[in-house]
Amino acid sequence: MEQAHFSQIRGKIISYLDQAKEDVVIAMAWFTSVELFDALLLCLKRHVNVELILLDNAINYMYYAPDFNVFIENGGHLRIADSSIGFMHHKFCVIDNKIAITGSYNWTYYAETRNVENILITDNLEIVNLYLAEYKRLVNLLSMCSSCVRLSWDDIEAREDVDFRELNYEIERICEVQNKPI
Repeated sequence: MEQAHFSQIRGKIISYLDQAKEDVVIAMAWFTSVELFDALLLCLKRHVNVELILLDNAINYMYYAPDFNVFIENGGHLRIADSSIGFMHHKFCVIDNKIAITGSYNWTYYAETRNVENILITDNLEIVNLYLAEYKRLVNLLSMCSSCVRLSWDDIEAREDVDFRELNYEIERICEVQNKPI
């Protein structure tokens, strides 16, 4: 099975996460979607092992993004990919060692509402195993986190890795969805 999707991507990913039984591994550059985060928390509540590698980037640590400490507290395994391994730009998920989801789609509101995006979902085990091998390669380079930094606005302004135009757009979308003031 190979399926390509170009719209309603978040819902497609959630439907596969909702079916996870054993393991979910994710390598994601940017992650701000509360809906996808909540789907991972539901996996953890069903005793599914969930592992996540995130890019070391301010967008993932801001107040408006999911609090990945909650993910850790609920049994999730988090690793942060800093520049020592290169710019971790992956966007993939492997579910139960059987399904790979990959494409241009970051797990963000920016991707959901502004960009033209795609995902490919496959159960081709040769491809799934290649993504698992890449995930394991990264795991061998990164340490597990016992906590995840949360950045204040002052902290974000002090960083050099922030595109404020993109950050502001992402914050506006998050505030719309979560009914928060901008």
